[in-house]
Parts: sequence; structure tokens; C-alpha cells
Amino acid sequence: PGKQLFVLPLPIGFYLPLTELQFRLEELEYSSLLDAAALAPPGSIERSTLVAGFALSHYGATIRLGKPFLPMHGETFDIVLPARGLRVLGEAVHTSFKEQTIRHAWVAQGAGWTLEADDEPVVAFKGTHLDFHLNWRDEITFADGEAFSYRKPTSVLGGLLSSRHKLTHSGAIRVRSTLGPGVDLTFHEPGLLSGRLARGGRAPARHEVRGAFVGADGVSALGGAPALEGAWHLGLDSVAADGTRTNVWTLENPAPSERHDMGAFAARLNGLTPDLLAALPPTDSRRRPDVRALEEGRYEDAYALKAKLENALAAKLGSARGSPPARWFEPRGEGALDRLAGDHLRYRYKGGYWEARASGEWGAAGVDGAIFSAAE
Repeated sequence: PGKQLFVLPLPIGFYLPLTELQFRLEELEYSSLLDAAALAPPGSIERSTLVAGFALSHYGATIRLGKPFLPMHGETFDIVLPARGLRVLGEAVHTSFKEQTIRHAWVAQGAGWTLEADDEPVVAFKGTHLDFHLNWRDEITFADGEAFSYRKPTSVLGGLLSSRHKLTHSGAIRVRSTLGPGVDLTFHEPGLLSGRLARGGRAPARHEVRGAFVGADGVSALGGAPALEGAWHLGLDSVAADGTRTNVWTLENPAPSERHDMGAFAARLNGLTPDLLAALPPTDSRRRPDVRALEEGRYEDAYALKAKLENALAAKLGSARGSPPARWFEPRGEGALDRLAGDHLRYRYKGGYWEARASGEWGAAGVDGAIFSAAE
């Protein structure tokens, strides 16, 4: 099965100036696809197509091979974009060094839709490659009642014994609706016996994705529906039976960067203005000194500060199997945490965060004010 890894022993130069929590909330970069889906008729192919485009869009961020920082237990991050009518909150809800587990939960509210998500990633070392079992589930509910769900499949980082690292994604994203058609987005990579090459057709292109619509039973093909074609690092098109192409999603070009190769949206995630700094809780990722040091190119400082924070977290949690309850999220009822990660949502937002943010009364809200104090 391979050796499970919790804290990867990597040089600081392999890291991105983002936390794993920020990386998850980065999936909302293309939330405009959900805004458009909210305006489409419920149960329609149009809405399912747009949701499928959103489900694929976050994979564009994985073209970066840098690793985000491990969040502290109870660390939070939010995104507020009034022009889009978007607000997002995430929290590192569980950390156990004994079990080598971490869980994140997040919730987003947009124009006519709500997204709820959680995960429990597992990284396994297989000698020549790393397997990333994300156990990541998204559920999207529209104001008219239609809901979609999907989980993200396994990713593989290969080439560990060479300088040519390569990230691939395998399997399929199976998008399912409570009212309309579902979509199976299947990842394909070139190879001797891969895809249509094994059947005498052309070989898959690099990072290719192909999508097919399925009926309400989640199995049977949907006759007359368009095909979906694209690549996870470029975009996705809808292709009608007559060959007409309609773009669903296109990856924005990464912003020029010597160190991190992050797109404009990701590069703004650590942005701080005086007003924002005054509004954020002491647990927010933008207050982390190690991430800030890496972003500013102070590699030795980033390495030392990261070690201090992770060592303090390990000392605080010790050999406990669990961790203290999260502040803003809670299990979805009795036995929720016994359910299989990725197949079911296990956490839900408790409420109260945005009210505390508006008042600035974080102490009264029971927020840990010393979460990053080990790095001071």
C-alpha cells in the first residue's frame, strides 16, 4: 500500500506561499460558472455542463508542482468578493499526528447557490511516486432546490527519482444531480496502451479530459447530449453532434513569477490591506509569518518559522487520536465522522463567523488568539 506521509520532509524551495486551506478555497476562482449555472433551467444539460466545468476548473491550479503549507489546527481563511456576491470560509477542522490525518471544511455562498465541502487527504509514498488520495467532496445546492455532488479522484506525482516531476490525475469526476443529467469527466494521459490508441484510434493528448452525460440512474448514456472535451490545464469545450464547439471554461494564464508561477487569483490570496488586517481573525492564513516570509523570498526565515509552528502544533496535540473541536464547523450529526471520507460530507458550518467578522469581537467568539505565537 505504500508508506503514508503526513508532514512531507521537503526543502522550503518546494513549497508555495499558500496553505493547504487556501489551496482548497482557490477552487472558487471560477465561481462565475456556478453563477451562470444558477440562471440555467433546473435539470437541464446546460446547468450540468456548467457544474462539470466548475468541477474541472480547480485542476488548472495543480499545474504548479509546489506544495502548500500544512495548516495549523483551527486555522481559517476567508474570501470576500462583493462584486461577485461571493463569500467563502474554510477551517482546518481536525489534525492528528498520531493518526497522521488532517481534515478541512469550507462553505461558499454565491448568487443563487451554496457550496459545501470537506476532505481528508492521504499521501502515500510508493517508492518512485506519490499517490494523493484527496477524499475531497463538493456538494452544490441551487436556490431552486437542485443539488450536485462529486468527489475528486486520485492524483499521482511521478518522477521522484529524477528531476522531471510529473503530476497526473486518474479516474473520473462523477458529477451527479438530484434532478437532471450527470456527467462523467474522465482523465486520460498518453501511453503505450492508453485510451483510444489501444483500440486503433489516436492517443490521448497531454492531460486530456473527456466527458459524457449520463441519465438519472447515473449509468446509462444520455442520447443526443453533446460531448465534453478538453484538458485539465487548458479548458473544457462542449461539442455538439454536428461538431460545433462551445467553450465552457478556459484557464487564465498564470501571472509572471520567478518563484511560484501562480495565476492572478492565487497571487491575491495573501493580499493584505490595513482594513482587511483589522477585520481578519487571529487564525487567518494571511497572518502566518512563515508563508509571508516565503512569499517575500526569505527562504531561511520561512524554513525556520515553518518548523517552529509545526513543532509547536505537534507538541500541543501530542499523541492524541483526535484534536479539539473546530470553532466554525461541526460534525453532521451522530456518527458523521465514521462515514467514508469523500463519499459523504461529514462537517457543516455552525454559523456566526461573518457576524464576528463584522463586529471584530473575536475574543468573545472564542477564537484562539495565539495560534501562530510559536513563530514570534
